[in-house]
Amino acid sequence: TSRGVMVIRNERANNGANVDAYPADPDPRPRRIDEIIFAAIGSYTSQQQPITVDGTPVSSSEAMIYYGHGARQNPQAAGASGFNSPVLVSDTNGSAPPLGVNPGAGGSKVNQYASEWTLVRRAFVMAPPATQRARQVPGGLGFGGPITIRDSALEISGLPAAASPNRYDAANWQSLTTFAPSFTLRGNGVFPALSSGVVDIIAMDLRTVAAQLTEAASGGNLGASFFMHDQSTEVPVGGMGVLSAQYQHMWMRGLLPADSDNGARIRVETTVPDFLNFNGAAATPVERADQLMLTSGAFLPRCSEFIVEYSFGAARTVSTGPNADVGAVYWHGLDRSTGVNTAGNDYGRRVVRYQDWVSAPNGGMIGGLVPVRSPGALPNGFTQSTWGVQPDLIEPPAVGAWGTGSTWSYNGTSSYAFFGLNDPLYAPRTDLLAKDVNGDGNYDWADGDILQEPETLPWVRPTMIRVTLTICDPTDPSIEQTFQFVFDLPKDARGVSM
Repeated sequence: TSRGVMVIRNERANNGANVDAYPADPDPRPRRIDEIIFAAIGSYTSQQQPITVDGTPVSSSEAMIYYGHGARQNPQAAGASGFNSPVLVSDTNGSAPPLGVNPGAGGSKVNQYASEWTLVRRAFVMAPPATQRARQVPGGLGFGGPITIRDSALEISGLPAAASPNRYDAANWQSLTTFAPSFTLRGNGVFPALSSGVVDIIAMDLRTVAAQLTEAASGGNLGASFFMHDQSTEVPVGGMGVLSAQYQHMWMRGLLPADSDNGARIRVETTVPDFLNFNGAAATPVERADQLMLTSGAFLPRCSEFIVEYSFGAARTVSTGPNADVGAVYWHGLDRSTGVNTAGNDYGRRVVRYQDWVSAPNGGMIGGLVPVRSPGALPNGFTQSTWGVQPDLIEPPAVGAWGTGSTWSYNGTSSYAFFGLNDPLYAPRTDLLAKDVNGDGNYDWADGDILQEPETLPWVRPTMIRVTLTICDPTDPSIEQTFQFVFDLPKDARGVSM
């Protein structure tokens, strides 16, 4: 849905080096471990087991849907969460071995081999606190009781919830002891994280997420002010320009459940680590439910590669040589050959970064790579103008770290594609007005003046998403099969991608 944002992250595992599919793999190769998260409207229910007396699960009509490879934890690591110790709902999973990396002698190989990777699907249910409602939790679950509770930004129906879909904002609750509830059933100072593999509830709705993104556009404080809304700034007509886009890119990076830029991934386990025993003592019902949550996100076992690409529906129209593929659809993402033709300038047969349009060999191809859209119907007598979308809006060449300078950038092994709400680079013409109430020739919105062009334009969205995934045979990992799916994105009444 266009009511929410979408982020695609492309990555070559092991920093682009070859990855073994299994031990003694005679033909290792580079492998992709992409991610995508997007907002969706429908019917969604948390996989966490209800604990209130009425037994009602947490559900919502809104969700953030995530697909990407998960990472298992090393069961031999000291104090590993869920192995002879309760699962930590605040676990960032930063200690899990990275995907596809040979740890060397004595290191854990739980995530090294691609044939053992698991693709995760999580529908993070968006359920704001219903603080006016008291809920009853029975005794015998490990919390004492019976207990009467109310929802908070950290707990919905007694179940752990992330305070925000943005992992930075959610973490900042720890510093807001004045505002943030310090007590939950899980204990004081427990701040649930989506990266833990246990939490699939977000205590927020899409309308509030839109407000957060709008506030991010102003620069504001790159921290707690987003969800406290104590620094809200009205964005003027014409948007905030380049800086606004950069701030929004930074904020949207935080929507991925784990710190992928530093090698972390959401936790997933193929088997329940320790269902019945914690340090020799019987596990509580809630602890057992947490264990099961670690496996509930396992969408596709033995998924050795996952590639996400997008298209605006443009096709190649100009022939530049004998290998040209007139009519081929332009796909965008991290550079890669489709395997049909490896010629470096054959854009019709390659996946290209949206940013690379400047190196296209001719103007006709540039027109195919950069979507051009109309601001919409204008009053009679006015000429309709078009707005070309700048590549930096979708795939910026550099994205600053949270609250710092541009320390992260595209380096050939990873890249982002961002799709927000309103285009911050769009600015309508204000020199000619459709209606000038006081006749001064200036746009005075307070007087009721009307622009010839819309005040805002939606952030351009792809018309199609293409997913390519490879699966290893469960009995013979040397056998792999690749599948590809193309999804049409929904469109609004004007036929514009939503």
